Amino acid sequence: MKAFGGLVLERQDVGTVVLRTDAGTLTVTNWAPGIVRVRIGDASVNDYGLVKAKAEPAPLTVAESDDEVSISI
Repeated sequence: MKAFGGLVLERQDVGTVVLRTDAGTLTVTNWAPGIVRVRIGDASVNDYGLVKAKAEPAPLTVAESDDEVSISI
């Protein structure tokens, strides 16, 4: 898999970061202690029901530069 290009931060909420990429929407969620969920694409199209636990969001830290976006828990 090649690196995503064209990263643009669309929104950031407590525990969730949504980025627009050349490959579609990238959503990173700090779901619960020890669980980070990464989703590429539209949730209505590719929700396989793998995560059944209720979310307990924890903050994420986002740092942007000209050529990268870093997400830390």
